[in-house]
Amino acid sequence: MDLTKFRNLSPHNQALIAISILLDGREGGNFLEIIQPDGDILKKIANQVAVLDPEIRMPLIGSMLRAAIERL
Repeated sequence: MDLTKFRNLSPHNQALIAISILLDGREGGNFLEIIQPDGDILKKIANQVAVLDPEIRMPLIGSMLRAAIERL
């Protein structure tokens, strides 16, 4: 899994993706569809991260969320 696209996003969008995945796991990207103008891109990136096994995904996303919040 390449996290380059996720890391290139603004901290705000990183936080949105992280929260959506933490809330709903593999279906978290669906929350992001309604965000304009970048909802489709955010959903695609979220879906790429969400396919990781939960044992890896949860701590990784939690750490990424904390990092994004620190930069806000």
